[in-house]
Amino acid sequence: MLILLGSFLGLMILGVPVAIAMAVASLAFILISGNVPDVILAQRMIAGVESFPLLAVPFFILAGNLMNIAGVTGRIYAFAVALVGWMRGGLAQVNIIGSVIFSGMSGTAIADAAGIGTIEIKAMKDHGYPVEAAVGVTAASATLGPIFPPSLPFVIYGMMANVSIGALFLAGILPGLVMTVLMMGTVALIAYKRGWGSDTGFDWKKLAEASMEVGIVLGFPLIVYALIWAGLSVNVALAICFTALIALDWYFDWSAVMALMTPIILIGGMTMGWFTPTEAAAAAVIWSLFLGLVRYRSMTLRSLTKATFDTIETTASVLFIVTAASIFAWLLTVSQAAQLFSDFGYFVFDNERSFSICGGPKAETVTTSFHYPSFGATLNFLFAAVGRVGQQSILHNAALNPEVIDTITLLQSMGAEIAWDANRTLSVTGPRKLQGVSHQILGDRVFAATLAAAVACTRGEALVTGVGAEYLANEFEVWQAAGLRVQPTATGFGVACPDRLTARDVSTRPYPGFHTDIQPLHTVMMSLARGTSRVTETILDDRFRYCPELVRMGARIDVVDGGFTCVNGQEGKIAVVEGVERLHASDVQATDIRGGAAVVVAALAAEGRTSIGNVYQLDRGYADLATVLSSLGARIQRVNATYSPASSAEQNTPLNKRGAACLTPLPG
Repeated sequence: MLILLGSFLGLMILGVPVAIAMAVASLAFILISGNVPDVILAQRMIAGVESFPLLAVPFFILAGNLMNIAGVTGRIYAFAVALVGWMRGGLAQVNIIGSVIFSGMSGTAIADAAGIGTIEIKAMKDHGYPVEAAVGVTAASATLGPIFPPSLPFVIYGMMANVSIGALFLAGILPGLVMTVLMMGTVALIAYKRGWGSDTGFDWKKLAEASMEVGIVLGFPLIVYALIWAGLSVNVALAICFTALIALDWYFDWSAVMALMTPIILIGGMTMGWFTPTEAAAAAVIWSLFLGLVRYRSMTLRSLTKATFDTIETTASVLFIVTAASIFAWLLTVSQAAQLFSDFGYFVFDNERSFSICGGPKAETVTTSFHYPSFGATLNFLFAAVGRVGQQSILHNAALNPEVIDTITLLQSMGAEIAWDANRTLSVTGPRKLQGVSHQILGDRVFAATLAAAVACTRGEALVTGVGAEYLANEFEVWQAAGLRVQPTATGFGVACPDRLTARDVSTRPYPGFHTDIQPLHTVMMSLARGTSRVTETILDDRFRYCPELVRMGARIDVVDGGFTCVNGQEGKIAVVEGVERLHASDVQATDIRGGAAVVVAALAAEGRTSIGNVYQLDRGYADLATVLSSLGARIQRVNATYSPASSAEQNTPLNKRGAACLTPLPG
């Protein structure tokens, strides 16, 4: 462990790039320790880059390279000159606007600087700008590439942190615009102080033409919406608008309309659920090829080959970084970094809404408190506290849900001294050694709740074993009041729904309150219930990301500000759900694990064939959900068993409406 951390920190001090420092440190640890199997190392290297979302990286890089060779770069520059070239420090302003446009196609600072940046630096030098000014503005404006969508760092972060890439893209729009305005203001101030004037004369005609192009691009989605509102289908409206746009661009030969359409296509497609961020990257490549081969006819086989090899080179660098980080993180885990921190007297504790690492002399007793009884944080506390051999660790406001109690029972049987009381206080004394035991883990109650929700939405019946009804007592109390029939058994519970449910309000709370992970299931159940219900989320502010997917299927859900603050410090939300008689099939996305489960349940009750993308989200929290639901009568086809953009629930039928089925949820 000391070799791993010591060599990494030493290389960082010497100024070695982070990726190389992680790779060299990992290699040094492997060679010196000699206890890392080659097979496992190879598996970790493959696992680091074997990700469907990571495919967006080479696609976006290739799209940027193709835009360069397609002549789009020059058109963007001419457009920017017409739009802002007349301002003080004109070409510097052009540099910034050009970077904004190009960032909407490439997603990287390197592609921006290497593409349009080369044109801008030469132009600024030819107009008498200092070299340092030309290079500085280019370098600064290129940083918009990783912020304004699409963004490669967002793709990598979303893949590593397991968060929505589409949400990250949308979140980058406002900061990108703010940075653009601030950069332009800074350039204007510097230009005033240094006496820089404009680089092109003010021309109303050119400005009007450039502004018109911006208006055409911004008006495109509005026209599509208007056609849909008039009664046309989405596909027909898009076909008409794209055909008209291409024809008009061919006739008028606009400078940058087709380039400006790139972020509109990508963001619009992801927002409407037509494709995932990874598929959006592929769409960017297709759009680039269309512009280069069909519209502008500027691509040659030689230039296309060069762009491909440049993409391979850049992608290799990115994947090297991801692989090095994956191996380094794994070695930190297997080398017991947490144990090392414990030995030196370090302890992780919760301070309001942030975690800190405090060092000092090794204390006999360490006391900390959570501002909120977090399930995951409590488990992390338990594992860290057990590692403090012979030391006592006390936690106030701990989560004591069934999964935590089950973990405590396991650790106690292995030799740990753990006690808790009704005030949510945990006391842990780390044992000298943990012994091996045999333990039957608790069944997954969220999986069981998912099956119960599926039965409720399809008005069927089922027998669930492996999870006691007492672990879902609060949820079942609400659902029984809504009309669901639940009968506890010796090994689980029976559930049936002979009639349409009645609307019931819920508010998520820590255990034994209504589980935040089960909240999406309640929302989809209320979407088909009689009346209007309110679902209040008090734990996490982004828990309603799945609601637009349900709306596409015919649900009536309005997510509004709740006027309170969630546990995570963000403004709380309330979903107002007006029940409908039935849902209809649509192409939707699994936004996250639990939201994806809600979409699947809705698809089971919907009329027709529903296609569900991003099903890898479900794989993170469910053990072969498709097979389990199929055993109950659902018609589900899994398109790809690993990472797939789409899965489908075909011609869905009620779950075992004619009889009961026995199923055992696998432990979570």
